[in-house]
Amino acid sequence: MWKRVGAAGIVAVTLGVTVAGNLHFKDKIQAATINMKTVLQDAVPGGQQQDSSYTEHMKNLPEAVQTKIKQAIETKKPLQLVIAGDEAVTGWPDILTKNLQDTYGPGVFQVTVKSYPQKTTQQWVDEQIFEDIAHSKPDIVLYEPSLLVDAGVIGKQKSMSNISVILDEITKSVPGVAIFVQPPNPLHQAKNYPITIQLLKDSMESKGITYLDHWQNWPDPNGDDIVNYLEKSDGWANSQGQQVWAQYLTNYFTGDQKE
Repeated sequence: MWKRVGAAGIVAVTLGVTVAGNLHFKDKIQAATINMKTVLQDAVPGGQQQDSSYTEHMKNLPEAVQTKIKQAIETKKPLQLVIAGDEAVTGWPDILTKNLQDTYGPGVFQVTVKSYPQKTTQQWVDEQIFEDIAHSKPDIVLYEPSLLVDAGVIGKQKSMSNISVILDEITKSVPGVAIFVQPPNPLHQAKNYPITIQLLKDSMESKGITYLDHWQNWPDPNGDDIVNYLEKSDGWANSQGQQVWAQYLTNYFTGDQKE
């Protein structure tokens, strides 16, 4: 009788140890699986966590551009971003490039800056400067028309016509390219210049081209504070003006408000 009880007790203890051991082993396997999933999500660029992060950064961008960025991340082939314009294309592109790299990583955007000082929009057409842009095979073009250079030389409507030709030629030469248009910097208490800029905005919006209105980030052009953001000699953006310009573009392209 006691032998049977003793044997049963030994079996019960053995089963208990086996069950406890199995449960402990299963817990270790489950914990290891969870840890491995976390490591994979952190290590793989296309992981769910990073996808969520990039989606937040791209929230301001057109869907087609979001797709381009996702493909660049997945294929590890950088997007060709060409920033083109007149002498206003200086200073702020460097800030924007750094912020893009900080947000998306160093291998997502390859930024090329093409500046054509003192070239009117008419010269852009006559000299076919747009071909130089197209030869870069850009995925994205951020274009600043030389309307400050045009001022007093080329009429407003002619400027708009030239800009349309430039953009049409780039689009024809590089199918699928995404184009963004932005104005030059504002001027202090200008009269005719703001009218030209409004024409540019209206023209781009009517054509379905994304217009980046960085003037929203500047002090009131009719107030005196804006003189602190412009060069006294020629009215181009100084370092402080380039900072507010870059801040607007950074917020647009990355969804972050950076100083």
